[in-house]
Amino acid sequence: MKKHDFDKFSKILLATAEAMDKDLSSQRIAIYFDDLIDLDIRAIEFAVKAHRKIATFFPKVAEIRGLAKTWRPPSLPGSQGMKMLESPQVAEERRQYNIKKFQEIIDGIEAIDGNYGTEFGAGTDIKERLRNLKEQDKKVREDRLKMLQEQKRQILKGGGQ
Repeated sequence: MKKHDFDKFSKILLATAEAMDKDLSSQRIAIYFDDLIDLDIRAIEFAVKAHRKIATFFPKVAEIRGLAKTWRPPSLPGSQGMKMLESPQVAEERRQYNIKKFQEIIDGIEAIDGNYGTEFGAGTDIKERLRNLKEQDKKVREDRLKMLQEQKRQILKGGGQ
């Protein structure tokens, strides 16, 4: 956040205080602002709104910070702001991105296991998880293909009458 975000930040907290029937002093708003100034205002807005949906109490700084860490800018895979995530193409790209990142983690753990011996066994467990993830991904793609083929058959069948 920047200093010019203070008004927006105040409105976000005041709306949450109102929704949660909490009195909020200007001093508390200033403290929260100072404690969260290193975060993006969009991440804070996301975090506070998410907190309102799942909690019955006013959020603490640590709770806002924790939820804000889950926010992603709209241009990144897995971001909450992308409307295109509903498209099959984008969902497929996101799955492939996640599998690639998971593979990178496994490669790193295998390198550690290789340097320190396999007595830790971390790479084996994660490799099994990746294998399961890839199998699930393959099943999703196969199911989607069957569904599209069935839709095509229905369209062709309906169009021929």
